[in-house]
Amino acid sequence: RLADAADGASGGASGAATASGGADVTMGDAPSSSAPSSGEDDEAALLSDLDPTKLQRLVDVMFQRCYRDQKFNHALGVAFEARSLDRVREILDRCGGDNGGGGGGGSDDGERLATLRYALDSAVGLVSNRTFRDEVVAIIAHHLSSIFVATTTTTTTSTGTSSGNSKLHSATAVALCVSYQLLG
Repeated sequence: RLADAADGASGGASGAATASGGADVTMGDAPSSSAPSSGEDDEAALLSDLDPTKLQRLVDVMFQRCYRDQKFNHALGVAFEARSLDRVREILDRCGGDNGGGGGGGSDDGERLATLRYALDSAVGLVSNRTFRDEVVAIIAHHLSSIFVATTTTTTTSTGTSSGNSKLHSATAVALCVSYQLLG
């Protein structure tokens, strides 16, 4: 990818970096000059003025608001940006309800699966630190396993709702397989 990006940057193969999926390396990543831009100076000044205690309280308020409004995807975004595994665990525990996660094969598990799939897609697409990403995927796989087991039990013991539970079970199995594949 780096060679493709270098060729694309030098004009050798136009668009080679983006066509091969190597869009991770862009011209914006290369230093344009030795002196920092005024935007970087402004950002450094802003960051030096921040009070870590107040910032932490603000982030905590953001999480509480996300939890209150059931906006788990938003909370996951904040946790990913902060690289906080504890927050990722907390969010995924809360998205399953007060007891830590559905377990009955019902609509709660369907909503929980949607959040877990969003978390998996986001972790793969947005988290660049491989160690953190792998730890997040392992947490997601753990939660997917609990839904898989719950829907296995529900699908085999119930008669009237097996179609819906079977779809949930299959979707969970696919997401779980993807998680395990990513973990190697």
